Amino acid sequence: MDDFRRIGRAALVPSLIVLLFLAASTLIGFGITLGRTGEVVCGLVMMLSACALTPAVLRNSLPAEPDSGAGPPLVRRHAKTLGLAGFSLAGALAALYFFAPGLRFADNFPFEHGRLLVESVDRGRHALKAMVRFETPGDDARGRALAVFAPGTELREGDVIEVRAPFRKITCGQIADSSYHRSLARAGIRFLASPGAGEYSILEAAPAGFHERLRIRIDGALRKLFGQRHAALLSAFYFGDDSDIDTRTMSDFKRAGILHLIAASGFNIGLVAMLPFFLLTLVRVPRRVIICATLLTLSFYMFLTDMPVSLVRAFIMFSVYAVQRAFFLERNLFNTLWISAVLILGFRPHELYSPSFQMSFGATLGIIGAQRLYAASMPRVHAYFRESAALSLAAQAPVFPIVLAHMGEVGLAGVLTNIVAIPLTVAATALSLAAAAVSFASLHAARALAWAVGLLFDLNDLFVRCIASLGLHYTADAPSPLLLIPFILFLAPVYAPARLRAASWAGVPAAFMIAAFMLAPGPAARPEIYTTGRDAVLVSSRGGGALVYGAIERIEDARAIEARLRELGTQRLTLCVPGDGRRSLACAEYLGRRFALDECVLDERIALGAGLRRFTALLEREGVRLRLERLDIPEPRAPGSWELIAARYAPKSRTLDPARVLGRLLGFEPPGGGDGRLAEARILDLSALAKIYVDKE
Repeated sequence: MDDFRRIGRAALVPSLIVLLFLAASTLIGFGITLGRTGEVVCGLVMMLSACALTPAVLRNSLPAEPDSGAGPPLVRRHAKTLGLAGFSLAGALAALYFFAPGLRFADNFPFEHGRLLVESVDRGRHALKAMVRFETPGDDARGRALAVFAPGTELREGDVIEVRAPFRKITCGQIADSSYHRSLARAGIRFLASPGAGEYSILEAAPAGFHERLRIRIDGALRKLFGQRHAALLSAFYFGDDSDIDTRTMSDFKRAGILHLIAASGFNIGLVAMLPFFLLTLVRVPRRVIICATLLTLSFYMFLTDMPVSLVRAFIMFSVYAVQRAFFLERNLFNTLWISAVLILGFRPHELYSPSFQMSFGATLGIIGAQRLYAASMPRVHAYFRESAALSLAAQAPVFPIVLAHMGEVGLAGVLTNIVAIPLTVAATALSLAAAAVSFASLHAARALAWAVGLLFDLNDLFVRCIASLGLHYTADAPSPLLLIPFILFLAPVYAPARLRAASWAGVPAAFMIAAFMLAPGPAARPEIYTTGRDAVLVSSRGGGALVYGAIERIEDARAIEARLRELGTQRLTLCVPGDGRRSLACAEYLGRRFALDECVLDERIALGAGLRRFTALLEREGVRLRLERLDIPEPRAPGSWELIAARYAPKSRTLDPARVLGRLLGFEPPGGGDGRLAEARILDLSALAKIYVDKE
């Protein structure tokens, strides 16, 4: 019980009550605005919980009477009053959240075409998202608008543009049915457009700012010193920018459970803070000067990045902790976490619904609260392995349900991968900083260090690919409630009493094995042939790989194929595009940006043009070999005629199924199997499939 008392004393601080009331206000306000009864109920429960916790927090935070040890009179007499006051303030804040979005979501404003000012730009892997508004000040009451452009579009903050594509009003029906549209509505976005090539023009181009010019120079220096591939990884580790990393590497990182290394977070803050702290400590600078210099360095680093929520959280936590250390105040990691959450939600309340916010704070909360419990339950092994594994397990405890709820995925490889990948990544990143510093004095020495960085990255890449091939990343679109059983076993070291903590460790490996059996892929899905007019598209999936053979000419159809491949657990794709590709290459590029491509085959009759140039540039970036052959479409209604195509281009399974291997060693066969014969292929209409997924969205 001592561990639980320690956690309770540290966690029950006034900032927790403020956070609970703020989160409850957000849930109630947005829930009423968007008609989400469940959110309102959850907010009310959270508000009542905050009221109930108020006396305990005050007793824990205020000084006790010296004789009896009881809380001060203020706590005994007015705890309920303080709780009700917090309840009332939270209710007032919820009303504010209710009325403010209500003004933006009134339906009597059409969004007209005109001069639009680009407020902000988000350069993602798959699209460039620009927040725009009318350039004339007074029209802002119409609501914010989001324009989604193709990746690589040359657009920056401050540009004045004209969009000729229609802006679609986000309707109440879309808000009720689609989580994506609800996320836009919570951010105050009222209109949405997807301009294609030729549907927009830049009327006034804003000059590149200092931030952009500096980032361009840094990216150029990284490419010159480390090469394109390693520079893309370093850009992700430095700034959280993964737009230049090839899809295969992203897929391997995801399946190995270390995608968090690419997202800028506490790892980056710690690495940047280490530099001034280490250098100034060597020359014996006073502590407060070191802390001030470190905070200034981190502020400049935040300016260089796009400031994702995980990085903002880590920066606020470090700043609060540094101030506590500088003025010899009580240092409480729970308090710094609550304060950082309050500051983020105070300025951007809709972040409460963001998966990145939930995962960042959930992982940090798990590390602060449960790492010591997991470490105490583990067998006696080397301290590094024990602490590393305990940190990964504690971080994943809150993250597992969040990822399952938002993405429908479960990854079991992260604990194993983190033990090796994190030190390799830290060493490579630190050496890269040293190489960049040395390059000003000696280019030869910098290149020697750059070679060492490349070697570490290659070793890390080899290890990550080996772990990814184990097949420990599962898709669970409709998870069974029985998954609670392994999750409860996984949490055994957290809730077990101290005398049983060593025995509770057995629940952790048991949880992983049970989850692997429960999530093991079922029988191989039958191949599917989707008819579209006189043509057809073959989709054949097996062992994490899939073959898509056919000409997809509508982006709605490509989105439907993508959604179907996600359901089948596809990680790698073999793409065959028959015909001249005039209308199908854009859809092939869409799929190629979302899956790791094993191979790509184009028809030898392919037409030259801008679409082919963009597609081949994508293949070159991904390192995918392109083949030109004569490709024909067999009779759609005769599945047997597709046998030769499926045999020739079928993807090879590169994923080991651990549940099946373990089952065979134990003498029984887990569920799964099937050869997916073309004679049993299902023939479906592609337009009908697209309509199903459009309705889902």
